[in-house]
Amino acid sequence: KVYLAGINIHQVQPDSMVWSMDGPLPVPAAVKSQKTLLRNQSEGTYIYMYVQTAAAGYQLFRSSTGALAWSEVGLSGLPASGLLLKQITELEGRLYVAAETGELYSSSDGATWQQVAEAPQIKALYGVVGSGDKQTPALLAVVETAEGLQFASMTARQVWTMGEAVPAEFPVSGFATANYFAMHFDYLLAVGGRSADQTLLNSTWGTRDGLNWALYTPEGYNHFSAREGVMLTPYDDRLFLIGGLDAEGQGLKDIYVSTDHGITWAAPDSMILMPESFQGRGDASVQVDADQFLYIVGGKSSTKGNELNEVWRGRINRLGFKD
Repeated sequence: KVYLAGINIHQVQPDSMVWSMDGPLPVPAAVKSQKTLLRNQSEGTYIYMYVQTAAAGYQLFRSSTGALAWSEVGLSGLPASGLLLKQITELEGRLYVAAETGELYSSSDGATWQQVAEAPQIKALYGVVGSGDKQTPALLAVVETAEGLQFASMTARQVWTMGEAVPAEFPVSGFATANYFAMHFDYLLAVGGRSADQTLLNSTWGTRDGLNWALYTPEGYNHFSAREGVMLTPYDDRLFLIGGLDAEGQGLKDIYVSTDHGITWAAPDSMILMPESFQGRGDASVQVDADQFLYIVGGKSSTKGNELNEVWRGRINRLGFKD
């Protein structure tokens, strides 16, 4: 018998991460703040980008994933300014965003918003837990009470439960969040940011109910430097932390990865770096699509700067190999 053997050789380094800039953003004016998120809809998956400009207030742009083609969607029901735009999050198909003055707003379609009645005074929104089979989905927050800051959670039916008092070293602004799943429970992490007294942090906190949070990082463990506005996302079975704004308010571009849900962090090997042309930044939005491309949208090169008019897309080569 005659057998034919074939050898497939990849022409690229499998573990290298390759980046390209897909841009610019579709906003004509200088952007003060932006937030993007992925939403699954009947006609496909879309990127929703909320922006705040000095000229036009808040605007919403939408694009399908892949080749970016943005179109503007009309917004209504939101105040003209003062939203904690970076903290927009989704619970059971509804989006939620808080204002700096404590009001909470919600929307089912992302375009038409209304204030949530009888909500406590919101200090910060952190995200959602509840994909585990032993949990009720809930929106997690820190709220202002007569006794001080407290943890709180809200169900999809907008029923609130109050938790413990917030520790002095817990982040209430400038933090980044990400979810992970372990032992039938969905957990939420909060990384970096500033505490209520404006101390810049390099810690990781975690929770599975939003009412009790635990400090994950060992005391005195100096992994990444204190920073706010980091880009944080699960990727390649690890947690990726990219950039942020340092104590001087300047943008960073270093990368750290964690394989133990944010307890310890280490710099990856030299094949996973941001390119030379990538400007250090913080407060960017980060998303991962179904094709394992990691998107970095906007971000500020300094605390007082405007959002950069850029969309970066990267992927580790082997995550794009066909079986």
